[in-house]
Amino acid sequence: MYLKSGTDDNPSSNLMSEPLEHVEPPSLELTYRTMVPNHEQVQKDNRKAKVANKQLLSSIKRVVKSCQDIGARIMTMETRTDKLETEVQTVVKQAAVQELQFSDI
Repeated sequence: MYLKSGTDDNPSSNLMSEPLEHVEPPSLELTYRTMVPNHEQVQKDNRKAKVANKQLLSSIKRVVKSCQDIGARIMTMETRTDKLETEVQTVVKQAAVQELQFSDI
């Protein structure tokens, strides 16, 4: 069967007398080389990925440590704030008692 380049809607009119050019399919070796990655390149890429993963893990560990440090500081500040609030309440109560004592005099 031969094809004619045309825009006819009738498929039988697309037949022509000249055959299409024969195209050789790619060799199996070429197909294999393009489909299967180069072993050395894969190893190189894997080494790069391992280095990148180690760097990422190290960064994550630093961030976690920083968060833990910040959390510890917040807990310390909360404890100090609670102590200060207690001291302020004690001072306010003492001032109120002293004010009552002086007002009675």
